[in-house]
Amino acid sequence: GYEAPNSGPTDSLTLGGAWTAPTGMPTLTPTPVGGSDILVLRFFSPEGVPANQITAVGGAERVNFTAARWGSLTTDGVAAPSVFGMADCTHANVFTATGSAGSILTTGASSDLAARYTPAPTGQTMLYRADAIAYYVGLNGQNNPALYRARATAGGTFETGTELVEGIQSLQLLYGQDTRAVLTADAPPIGNMTRYGTAALVRSEGAADIPNAWRRVGVVQVGILAVSPDRAAAPQATGAIRVLGTSFQPAATGDARYRASYEATIALRNRLFGN
Repeated sequence: GYEAPNSGPTDSLTLGGAWTAPTGMPTLTPTPVGGSDILVLRFFSPEGVPANQITAVGGAERVNFTAARWGSLTTDGVAAPSVFGMADCTHANVFTATGSAGSILTTGASSDLAARYTPAPTGQTMLYRADAIAYYVGLNGQNNPALYRARATAGGTFETGTELVEGIQSLQLLYGQDTRAVLTADAPPIGNMTRYGTAALVRSEGAADIPNAWRRVGVVQVGILAVSPDRAAAPQATGAIRVLGTSFQPAATGDARYRASYEATIALRNRLFGN
C-alpha cells in the first residue's frame, strides 16, 4: 500500500482543495489524484497448470507442461505472460520467463526450480502466471475521478490504467497486522490483528523489515468516497463525510455533486485465528 499524505484517520481534507498524491510508486497513467491511497496486489493466477518436467538449459531452466493448458496462463487478456510463479505445499518462487504452449524458459538469475520442486507425476508442483496490479484513483477523459486498475510489466513499470468505476473520488485503506512481530516458517501468524493503521504505519517499521511488515497484514479495511459524475439536485452537504476516519469537509462553494461513503473490512484467507 501507498498512503496519500495527510489523509489518515485523524486528518481532514477540504473538498476542492489541493490534495497530495502518494509517492514511491512507478509512473501510472493516468496520474493518481491527491488525497487517495494506492493499493498494489501481487498474486498468482487463480488457475495453474501442473509442471511435467524441469530441466537445466545452460544457466536457465525449462519447465514443460501440457500444451493444451497454456490458456490457463493467458487469461484476463495477458497473451504473452512474462512473470510466473511456481508453488507446491511448502514453497513458492516468482521468476521471469519466456514461453508458449507447452514450455517456458526462465530468464535472469537462476531460480533453482529443479532443486526445490518435484514435478509430475506427483501433481503437487503447479505453474502459475504471477500478477501485480495497482488500484488507484485518476481522472478520466471527462475530467471526472474514477477507479483505475493498472497491470505491472516484467520490467517493473505499469501498463496504461483501465477505468473500472467512474465517480470514485478517494480510496482510503487501513491495514491490520498480526500480533506476532516476526513471521518465519516456524513462526506463522497467530491470527490476532492488534495493530491497525495506514500504509505509512506499516512502512514505519523500517526499510529492512518492510517485507515482514506486509506479511503481517491479515485484514484490510477499504473505504471509498463516491461522487456523482454530474451535478445533482440534492442539497449540498453541510457537514463532513468520513471515510475510515478521514474527514472530508465541504467546500466553501459547493459543486452540486452528490457524495457518499462506503466501507468494507476484508480478511486475508487463512490469516485470521481459527482458519
